Amino acid sequence: MNAPSLDALKQVLSTVLPNFEDIYVQYQPKLQLLVSYAGKTMLYQQLSNSVKNWIALVGDIVRRLCLLNPKSLYPCLEGDGILLIDAIDHQLDQNTSQVILQRLHQAFPRLQIIATGNRMELLEHAVEYQCLKLEHKQLFDMQLQPLKEEFDSIYENLVFNEEVIETDALTEPVPESMTPQSLLEQIQQYLTPEQQTELLHLMQQQDDTSSSHPIS
Repeated sequence: MNAPSLDALKQVLSTVLPNFEDIYVQYQPKLQLLVSYAGKTMLYQQLSNSVKNWIALVGDIVRRLCLLNPKSLYPCLEGDGILLIDAIDHQLDQNTSQVILQRLHQAFPRLQIIATGNRMELLEHAVEYQCLKLEHKQLFDMQLQPLKEEFDSIYENLVFNEEVIETDALTEPVPESMTPQSLLEQIQQYLTPEQQTELLHLMQQQDDTSSSHPIS
């Protein structure tokens, strides 16, 4: 690879795999491919299979964009096209599945990415994406924004202000309709298992960014 291509590869790898720092060839004492990953320098072969697969995937995309845009200094940022990825969440953990689509879009902003997957975590930040669900050999459009608003509304009923709880406890009991048990029954009654899983993710995300007194 020439310099622009090598720079593009390193930039994209650091975007898609934040723990990736560098990749280079060592000629002495013998020829070998080294990487700096998660603060450690190691042989490329020592990386996990999932990381090596993603490096290979990203490297192939970068190579194709460099070939299609030979005069561009930023082929990955300027190159356009359609990228198809099947089972994108294969070998990805929960946290990485939540952000992989965002990272790919950031690395290749002009590519139209069409990906398939099974994990609900892929929908964590997918409100602005077009999402389709394959069920009974038919495709259905998934309306994520109304679903997210419904989850947010239910979550608001589960989050109580600490001061209000202390004050109400001294005056009058909490109505039966607002007890955690009744809310749990409503969630189980009106939400599908997939929606319940998505609600749990929203609750966990909200706890991380709300107050210093998370729900226990």
